[in-house]
Amino acid sequence: MARRIIKASSSKIVKKTKQRHEFNVKPQTDGQRAYVQSIETNVVTICSGFAGTGKTLLAIGMAMKLYQDKESKFSKIFVVRPAIEACGEQIGYLPGGLSDKMRPLIQPIVDNLRFFIQDEGYISSLLEPTSSNGAPIIEVIPMGYLRGRTFNNCVVVFDEAQNSSPQQMKLFLTRIGKNCKVIIEGDVTQADRFRDRKLNGLFDAIKRLEDCPNVGIVAIEAQDIQRSPIIGPILERYEDVDGV
Repeated sequence: MARRIIKASSSKIVKKTKQRHEFNVKPQTDGQRAYVQSIETNVVTICSGFAGTGKTLLAIGMAMKLYQDKESKFSKIFVVRPAIEACGEQIGYLPGGLSDKMRPLIQPIVDNLRFFIQDEGYISSLLEPTSSNGAPIIEVIPMGYLRGRTFNNCVVVFDEAQNSSPQQMKLFLTRIGKNCKVIIEGDVTQADRFRDRKLNGLFDAIKRLEDCPNVGIVAIEAQDIQRSPIIGPILERYEDVDGV
């Protein structure tokens, strides 16, 4: 049973209205249901879970569901990711300009959108700049570009949050503005930047905010793994190795 604490880019410019596709988010386990319930009821949800438990999938699905709801007041989705990939490889070492370096950060979002819909044109349109303000509906922001931003009237997903520092997590949390729903997710055992997992921003935020009003904290366990049944036994044999 999952532990739960719940308190209470291209240069092409296109003109588009808020199209609607059905994002039927169906949590499969108790841990996933606790996660979705927290997203629905809290301003901020913090989720830590093992690889393959659907943390990012459910975050993206719920973000799109909230955005597309007929009564929605959310006009945009932000996805924040630390610019550090698995085992410490950084996008600064990738060739090309910023748009080229952003592709590895955007691709996981595309993969998760494809789980819910097969309309490639619609998925592409979500990531293209709009004619109204030149920004896409789903905007991916590297952690280092957060300073000076304010999140209003939007859903924000902080993906791979275990690769943030406590200082970066504080910076992120203080970007929250009016009418904002925040989903922070990651795996404290996969912190690529920190030898001591207790030093990462996700672990630190869970400890600091566990009794904060309007913040839900959810732990998704090994029994919630949905990606493949083989992942659980594999993780058991890698308990002495941090990061995946």
